[in-house]
Amino acid sequence: MDYANMNYIIYFDYASLIIMSVLVISFYMIKHLDNMQNRMLKVMLLSHFLVIGMDIINVIGPKFTMPFNYQILYGSHLFYFLLHNVTVYAFFFYCCFMVDQYAAGKRWLQIITCLPMMGIVVLVATNFWTGWIFRIDENLKYFRGSLIMAVYAVVLFYVLLSLVMISMYRERLSRLQRVVTYFYIMLCIVSAGVQYFYPKLLVECFGITVALMILFFSTAKLADFYDEDFKVLNRHAFMEIIDSSLYWTGRRYLFVIKVHDFQLYRVTLGKDFQERLARTVILYLQEAFPQGYVFHYTNSEFLLAFKKDFGQQEADSTLQRLNERFSGAWQIGDNQIRCAYHIGMFSWGKEEELNQAGKLKDCLDYINDYSRLIDHPVLTLKDMKIGAVARNLLVQKLLQEAVDQDGFEMYYQPIYSVEENRVVSAEALIRLKNTDHGFISPEEFIPIAEQNGLIMKIGEFAFRSVCRFIQAQGLEQYGIRFIEVNLSVVQCMQERLHKQLLDIMAEYGVGPDQINLEITETAEVTQMGAFQDNVSALNQKGIGFSLDDYGTGYSNIGFLYKFPFRIIKIDKSLLWGAFENEKAMITLESSIDLAKRLNLQVVVEGVENEKHQDKLTELGCDYLQGYYFSKPVPESEFIHYVQQQCQLDGANLKPLLN
Repeated sequence: MDYANMNYIIYFDYASLIIMSVLVISFYMIKHLDNMQNRMLKVMLLSHFLVIGMDIINVIGPKFTMPFNYQILYGSHLFYFLLHNVTVYAFFFYCCFMVDQYAAGKRWLQIITCLPMMGIVVLVATNFWTGWIFRIDENLKYFRGSLIMAVYAVVLFYVLLSLVMISMYRERLSRLQRVVTYFYIMLCIVSAGVQYFYPKLLVECFGITVALMILFFSTAKLADFYDEDFKVLNRHAFMEIIDSSLYWTGRRYLFVIKVHDFQLYRVTLGKDFQERLARTVILYLQEAFPQGYVFHYTNSEFLLAFKKDFGQQEADSTLQRLNERFSGAWQIGDNQIRCAYHIGMFSWGKEEELNQAGKLKDCLDYINDYSRLIDHPVLTLKDMKIGAVARNLLVQKLLQEAVDQDGFEMYYQPIYSVEENRVVSAEALIRLKNTDHGFISPEEFIPIAEQNGLIMKIGEFAFRSVCRFIQAQGLEQYGIRFIEVNLSVVQCMQERLHKQLLDIMAEYGVGPDQINLEITETAEVTQMGAFQDNVSALNQKGIGFSLDDYGTGYSNIGFLYKFPFRIIKIDKSLLWGAFENEKAMITLESSIDLAKRLNLQVVVEGVENEKHQDKLTELGCDYLQGYYFSKPVPESEFIHYVQQQCQLDGANLKPLLN
């Protein structure tokens, strides 16, 4: 085909140049995230803009006579082929970053994908001597070289590789992202195909221009990353930029400012005051540190990030300025307020452990949730027990798995009657044992379950298991009159708890005298009405209540006279302390005396030796519980225990002791 004498239709290139000019200008005018995805988009826009310019010069250049015309045309063709490949090469990386498949650790992917592009660079650099891509004669006529198809083959390679990448990880993309990316690829292929079969119709650049325009308007917006209410970047933007920062060279610096008591300000001074305080803090950070990124990470947590031309000296100065400002007062309308705060400073390099968005997020969560436990306002990584946060997340995961798969098991610890000299009851205790992580203590997982809401499902499992156990084993025949079942305060604040428990008891035919509910004060009562209604409804049905762990918690003494308890369970810490400290012994004796004067029965937990038993018997305790009689055991072992007791017929219990 005679490319030298072809009459090209160039109007599509003119239209493309106008559109690309608008897109490039818009990219620099519109605020956008400085992440790797947008960086690749910028490369695509600039390289394709230059490709269009080169294409126009290549077509109209031979028609004009000017100095250095040959050199201009030759250079224009070289840059055309080079930048044409750069555009599609950048698009491949754009797709990789979009699906998070070009992490710094994947060196093999970097090497493999850059080899074809390196081949193009070599072909372009040597074309003057080889003429493998093209040649231009002394009459400025253009002729294709023997390896020009290799240039287009590389373009096709990156287009197909992008298609494979998007297809393999399509679940990571939104529907809009998938549609736009597939459309971009399709439009590039179709426009290139049309120009291949109709060479004089220059539509390839126009097709790519339209595709880039759609890509630009679907991805270059800040709507998903910008908090319009506070005019600042949001949490999503931070995670995007941190992911991109993995590819930065040098060190990164991040300052985390946690302002405490935001919820208190909302309750006492109003939502408007709280929001005005947040805006004031954000405005200060934006104006005082214009070279940094400011993020509104959580309601009361603000981030300030730096990446360029920022060293340790600047970091120390920034930390000092932040500490000085936040230790002072904030003027909010007519109010002047000083806020409790903590500031965390992080610095890390490319090879350091913190250089992972997930681990950095653990630090941010720690400052948000636990910083108040640290008595100085400036925090470093050494101050943070990040392992505790990771452990909390692990236990949450194991709890969810156990709830979904019935992974709990009930144990029973005998309760000894001083008057009858025998075991007459037991406390049901739930256990979580994971194959990989071993035994998880209830003291660890119950508070977590109360915080994340799983306590209701766990509580239902425990109560249902106990009722099933009572029905299946006929515990009355062994002299076991009732089973103690723990309820947390959080459960008791659920309005329909009483109906749920009564329905389960009816399902298994368990009488109200066979169940005694222990209320464990692991959380403060915030819904007192629901709490009282549940206790009252269950008590009216004949179900007894115990106040567990007396001596700890929020308001034990108030509970004693407000609610219809019949048993008080004194915490083991009071018993153990009494044998080491005279004042603790007085406290124990007074607690037992108080319970007796209130006509309450007394159970003391933590009985571990004969000295404990003798002293508590002397003080008039009704029931004893502890390892001196038995540790908590599975259902089968508990049944064996009480069967042995029956065989002894109330005689000496010493043979049963562990």
